[in-house]
Amino acid sequence: KLSAVHDEIVRVGLINESIQRNAKDEHCRFFRNLKEKLFALKNCAPALKTHIPEEQTSALHAQCVEKLESDLNTVVTSIQEQLKKVKMDENACDYINDHYRILMAMKEADLCPNDSTAKSLKNGTKKISSLVLKQVDTLQKNVQKCSKNIQNDEFDGMVENLVEMEMMSNILLDFQEPIKEKIENSLKKFKKQHAKKVTALYSVMSHQSNAWANNMVQAYSIFKAIAVSEFNKFT
Repeated sequence: KLSAVHDEIVRVGLINESIQRNAKDEHCRFFRNLKEKLFALKNCAPALKTHIPEEQTSALHAQCVEKLESDLNTVVTSIQEQLKKVKMDENACDYINDHYRILMAMKEADLCPNDSTAKSLKNGTKKISSLVLKQVDTLQKNVQKCSKNIQNDEFDGMVENLVEMEMMSNILLDFQEPIKEKIENSLKKFKKQHAKKVTALYSVMSHQSNAWANNMVQAYSIFKAIAVSEFNKFT
């Protein structure tokens, strides 16, 4: 039976189709169950030493921990690779979100069977958070740079970077609040610099085929009065 528990943990690991497909509650349930299995493997050794050598049960537990730590490092590395992309797209954001949720569920379940795993999880989530926010900071700087050099109401560069930020905020749910705050601040700064061009920016964004741009004109404060005014024209 102990071998069966070991084999299941090693076979399923952290990265599997079921956990990638399911919601956060299922992630937490999966990791709670996994934690119980690891606990059983570790703590049954003294009780069973008359039947099974303690070294054997300890080895089974160590192999499971090694497998989980290897999977943890794989998840962290794979997310970091996605974040190296010059331009984020929806597929990359979906991948990052799905895999980061695995790490956060692991953290919530306190699934750290040793200090090494705990350190890997802490450092991994910290590094990913830093990389995501660094990516957003770069986009925000691009928005500010484009807004300073607007001529003839050409907003393409500004809109492109704002849309990428908006997409990230709606898919990377664990980072939604800080990203949306950066978008709001960027738009407020634009209004302060170019108050007379806000309506033109609204018009450009509302006519974009991109759904994220259309969403922005409804979601952010500098556009709301214009949106209401435009709506009233047709009522």
